[in-house]
Order: sequence, then C-alpha cells, then structure tokens
Amino acid sequence: ENFDKIDWHMFSLNPNAIHLLLKNPTKVYWANLASNPGVNEINYKAITKNQDIIREDLMKALFHPDKLTKIQEQGHEGFDDYYDFDEEKDEKM
Repeated sequence: ENFDKIDWHMFSLNPNAIHLLLKNPTKVYWANLASNPGVNEINYKAITKNQDIIREDLMKALFHPDKLTKIQEQGHEGFDDYYDFDEEKDEKM
C-alpha cells in the first residue's frame, strides 16, 4: 500500500521483509541485503532446489558418450583411469 514511504535502505535489512524484497528487486538496497539474515535461508533453499537439475544437465552434457569418445581420441592423459572405453575387456571379465 504505502510503498512510496518505505525506506528501502533499512527495509533491505529486515529478515521479515524478504517476500516483499523478492517482489521489488529494483528497490532493494543490495549492500544492506547482503547483511540480511533472511537472505541466506532463501538462497540456500533456492540453490538446493536447483542444484540437482543443474548437476544432471551438466553431467548429461559432459559425459555424453560422443563427447567422451572425442576426448579419448584426442589423447588426454589419464582419462582412461576415469572412464573405461575397452568394452571387450569388460566382456571378458
């Protein structure tokens, strides 16, 4: 309601104001927000929520069989220690 009367510098320090700060990012005083104890909890939750998605996408991209074969063909030393390309060797075991 009275958003024009809010002191956003001080309001950015208020841990109970996080929901309003998220809705008004252009008004946030970022230097104070970094000191707001409520921010860490929200950041932690957001990071935790998205971390698995990011990790899965990254692994799909980095460990795609075509990419791994290309890396091996380029002769990167020690790569075979992490990924076994010798399928015949596995079948014999």
